[in-house]
Amino acid sequence: MAASDPRPGAPRRAPRRVTAVLAALSLAGGALVLDAPSASAAEAEGYDVRFGSSANNPVPVDLNPRTLWTRTHDYLVLPEGHDDYTLSYSLDWPKPDSTGLNPELVTYRDQAGRSTVYIETLSMCKEASASGIQKVPVTVSGFPDGSSKTIYSYFSVDASTCSDPSERPSYVQTHEAVPGGHAVSYRLASKYQPATGRTGTGIPEGTVFTATGLPDFLELDPATGAITGTTSEQTPIGRYEFDVEAAYPSGTREQVGSLRLDVYHRAHSPAYETQEVTTGSSASADQTGDRTMPDGTVFSLAPGWSAPQGWSVAVDGSTGRVTATADASVKAGTSVDVELKVSYPDGSWRTGLVSRFTAVRD
Repeated sequence: MAASDPRPGAPRRAPRRVTAVLAALSLAGGALVLDAPSASAAEAEGYDVRFGSSANNPVPVDLNPRTLWTRTHDYLVLPEGHDDYTLSYSLDWPKPDSTGLNPELVTYRDQAGRSTVYIETLSMCKEASASGIQKVPVTVSGFPDGSSKTIYSYFSVDASTCSDPSERPSYVQTHEAVPGGHAVSYRLASKYQPATGRTGTGIPEGTVFTATGLPDFLELDPATGAITGTTSEQTPIGRYEFDVEAAYPSGTREQVGSLRLDVYHRAHSPAYETQEVTTGSSASADQTGDRTMPDGTVFSLAPGWSAPQGWSVAVDGSTGRVTATADASVKAGTSVDVELKVSYPDGSWRTGLVSRFTAVRD
């Protein structure tokens, strides 16, 4: 006998268990007598329909404050002979619960026309306040004897990192240039935190900051990440580079800052005024901040600095004159900060000196 079409409204042959009942019919005195079935709910209890997860093997749900939604799935496992039935499924779940789990039941028909389901969850840290294993009940109905059964899908939710900042913390300033005898300060920026809906640094209580390469004249606050200190006249001139790492209570660690500090001669303060340059042409800026620069001072582009697309820059090493050219592709209002290095005759040097050019149209 050919398999019946299980789709709603299609004719179906008698299921195997119904066929077995019909075989119990006997002819007595010209009348049909039906022997009583053994159990009215045997169809549901004997039908091994279940989800792929279990209490010992739940679907992992690892929430992350930097991912808006965490999507997970648990699929139904169908037993042999499923084409004998047209089943239906329903889910009753109070959502979101304290773990932020948001299960949805999706019903579909597979390539063989069988009615089946999977559970899809879309969970987020903003809704989670706890971790744990969640047991999601699904009612299966539509067995030939009218019975139904409840099966379960299991999810193991880990919301331990939900207290981490929803954005990587960053410092307001990552590069300072100061003379000897000057205060220095690096502080974390305050910004909107999507995970909490509030504005702040997003740093959870219990976070510990550490720094590598920090010079002796600077101090790091391990609770806030703030770095403060003061250079002195005896502070060696040059560039200091140091990195800051945050260790959150969840156990997550990440680098939150790669900072630079340039200490230069207090006796000299070269500076430039902002210049406008017409697109398709060039403009020059002279160093006007300090007219007493010693003979033998050399100006150059700072190591690692290069002109952005559409710009070209040249520096006169002896006078410090900076010439910038903006081609026709540069948009009006676009600015470029030319970072310079100044090398003094005594072997000391400084960076962080900036000459700014702004593009304009005719």
